[in-house]
Amino acid sequence: KRMVEAGIDPKSMLNITFTKAAADEMAARFRKVSGSDVQFSTIHAFCFYVLRMEYGYTYNNLLKESQKYTFVMKEVGKHVAAEDVQNITKNIVSEISFIKNKQISAAEFSKYSCRRDIFTDIYNLYEKYKLTSSKIDFDDMLIICRDKFKSDPTTLKKMQDRFKYITIDEYQDTNTIQAEIFYMLSGGNGNIYVVGDDDQSIYAFRAADSQIMLDFPKHFPKCKKIELSM
Repeated sequence: KRMVEAGIDPKSMLNITFTKAAADEMAARFRKVSGSDVQFSTIHAFCFYVLRMEYGYTYNNLLKESQKYTFVMKEVGKHVAAEDVQNITKNIVSEISFIKNKQISAAEFSKYSCRRDIFTDIYNLYEKYKLTSSKIDFDDMLIICRDKFKSDPTTLKKMQDRFKYITIDEYQDTNTIQAEIFYMLSGGNGNIYVVGDDDQSIYAFRAADSQIMLDFPKHFPKCKKIELSM
């Protein structure tokens, strides 16, 4: 609000949090106190925005979580007892997400909820299914956006020029891919502000690492650190 009052264009601000409900609430509260619209979104929504605006992706390319669950459950049902299908499916869906966000291969993963060969088979079938149906899931959004920023400096510069002031909430729940996106987006100006509590990380199943927040000053040595305590 103070930035808007100081004359900074609200459209140059990007505010990221980790749930859609929180993003919607923040946007509504900000609109109420300032009368301005500022972009509040999840990291996934932002990445999909980039893919839609710059690379022609549409909502038809998006694989819903329910569709992901249905596909995995069908494959799990071919290998395990009926009473175990639902629980193992839930675990495998989380394990696939962890592998992709951790940037490791299925072969490197060890904490399977079923036999290694079954998990690897389901994982490979799932990736093939997305490829042949031209679908991407929520994890792919991050990976593709990160890779596009690395390979396409024109688009990265376009986003850097548009979003000059970046705020990240719940930063303790950031994973390596997300951090790479944030740091590239902030460019050389360092106008990035992160907030978090390293004791409250809840997204370890998506490879979140609170050490990323603690290492923030290594990437931005001139940053100002403010500690809040009870």
